[in-house]
Amino acid sequence: MFKEIVIAGTMIAVGATAAVAHPDQRQAHRRSHAVQSVERIAEWLELTPQQVETLKALREDRRETRREFRQRLAAAAVEYRDLRDAGDPGAARAFERFRALRDEGLAMRLAARADFERVLTQEQREKIQQRRRQRR
Repeated sequence: MFKEIVIAGTMIAVGATAAVAHPDQRQAHRRSHAVQSVERIAEWLELTPQQVETLKALREDRRETRREFRQRLAAAAVEYRDLRDAGDPGAARAFERFRALRDEGLAMRLAARADFERVLTQEQREKIQQRRRQRR
């Protein structure tokens, strides 16, 4: 019994340590996933080295804009939720601001997708469209 308690306590401690990892470590972890994502796409679509570099540059160019957008969206969501929970009549305006930001995010994603697809050949675009149809 004591052994199980010690093991469980150790697992909790390790999990808690990982959960509060240094922000630089979390950022490095996210970047490694981004690199893996590009590598998987490159392999699946048989991208040329030039296409891979172009896609990485597009992602890098948008990184700061996406980060700032996520912060604005989160702030708008908190503002709306606080006003709504307080019964403030300004909650409707806050919700409209949140919705406008959400729509802006959709436009950003669609623009990013269009930029991504411009880098691809016709065959590569068809392969993506086929995968999208299969997922529906």
